[in-house]
Amino acid sequence: MTSAVAVLTRNRLPALRACMDSLLTHCPQYPIAVFEDCGFSDGTSAYLAQTCPALVEAPALHARQGKSTEGYDVYLGTSNAGVAGNTNRALGWFFAKGYDHVVILNDDVVASGDFVAAYAEAHAKTHVGLFCFTDFSGDSYNTFPIMCNGVKLKMMTRMTGIAMSYTRDLVTEIGFYDVNNYGKFGNEHCGYTDRARFAGYLTVKGVGMHCLDVSGVPLAHQAVASSVPAEDKPALAAESVSSHRSAAEYAWDNGMFFPFQVTKRVVAGAKVERNGGLLYANLRGYEKIDDSSSVLETR
Repeated sequence: MTSAVAVLTRNRLPALRACMDSLLTHCPQYPIAVFEDCGFSDGTSAYLAQTCPALVEAPALHARQGKSTEGYDVYLGTSNAGVAGNTNRALGWFFAKGYDHVVILNDDVVASGDFVAAYAEAHAKTHVGLFCFTDFSGDSYNTFPIMCNGVKLKMMTRMTGIAMSYTRDLVTEIGFYDVNNYGKFGNEHCGYTDRARFAGYLTVKGVGMHCLDVSGVPLAHQAVASSVPAEDKPALAAESVSSHRSAAEYAWDNGMFFPFQVTKRVVAGAKVERNGGLLYANLRGYEKIDDSSSVLETR
């Protein structure tokens, strides 16, 4: 199994540098890529650009691409895609490279050992396609041990997304993150986990699990401030709750598979929900009607 690591970052340079130091120390043998989501309120973007001798356009990822002097790939976002869109950048890179397995980390996660090998072995032995790491404490983060083919797993009471391990088989079957139905931040990983469960990639002993991790992986979160400004969080949280779609909706609506996207589509003539409407970019030869009966929404 060929494995890779991707890091998502925005406006959190000290956390990113600690994360990258830990990866280059403990996991230098794996391909690594950093995906920065068009943030300019600190020095993250400038720092990453300075480490790259040259940057070229990567339009499919809405980014500029380069190779760091330390050997990892860098993608600097040219648009702020949000968590779902930036995760799709990472999954798109992984899929295009032909790797079998990828662990995608937030920049506030650090490694203390070869977590990539631990996840790869667990995927191979258990046939689970998605593992979700967290080491947060509190009743809502309670976990329960379960053995599967000699691997000690944790059944998790809460879906988490600060580090997630994906197999190629999973991404081939269910695709990418649901950019159209989520905002910049919040619950997008829950929608993906739901789809993985409904597609059979979270099954242990014949039972579909809510959320799973591998016990004892050498990862830990950093106690750093959120990259989302505190004043923006209430509105973004409310949006994420209202836009979050249940697993049942995915099952009967559009199915599990979502194609690659970084930014929301533009549609005409329908509400955002249910992926309705006609792609605005595909409308040709129609006269534009500028009145209340013409609806144009971003998706």
